[in-house]
Amino acid sequence: NCVSWGPDRLDCFARGTDKAMWHKWWDGGQWGGWESLGGIILEQPECVSWGSDRIDCFARGTDKAMWHKWWDGNQWGGWESLGGIILEAPNCVSWSNDRIDCFARGTDKAMWHKWWDGYQWGGWESLGGILLERPDCVSWGPNRIDCFGRGTDKAMWHKWWDGGQWGGWESLGGIVLEGQSCTSWGKNRLDCFGRGTDKAMWHRWRN
Repeated sequence: NCVSWGPDRLDCFARGTDKAMWHKWWDGGQWGGWESLGGIILEQPECVSWGSDRIDCFARGTDKAMWHKWWDGNQWGGWESLGGIILEAPNCVSWSNDRIDCFARGTDKAMWHKWWDGYQWGGWESLGGILLERPDCVSWGPNRIDCFGRGTDKAMWHKWWDGGQWGGWESLGGIVLEGQSCTSWGKNRLDCFGRGTDKAMWHRWRN
């Protein structure tokens, strides 16, 4: 999992053979690392940046809870447990400075939500649904989140936060063989990609 917090900067994170999180970075002139950031994690980490020189990483620990480690511009903090029992690594997004939203499948296979509002962690709250894999969420602007997941009918389903409340779930159809991958390049623009039953890549978008 790789993120960028500014021009000509890349930070990449992976699970090593010791099951710890390892870090390698591009500083604009050369690659540094690999450095071990410790922990024992069950899948690859999920990292996000909400501002310059800031990174937050999340992973599922051996207790199946979500754990958090962060770079504050000077040093690494954590690991800290954020609780829950999740079935895979979480999916996390940021829609503004000092804001993080994390989504994961709970033991009931519903989508659960935990968030940082700049002061404290809220959640976990259930957002319902029955998903076959972890959700894939994206933000195209402040106070907006769109989440996608594969339902039991293998179609792609959609749930969204409009700044005041959660809408959905709505079916966007199709039959996809794994969880989709979605992205946004501008306001109110969403592009989702998935593997169809013919094993080709299929595309659905909102313009």
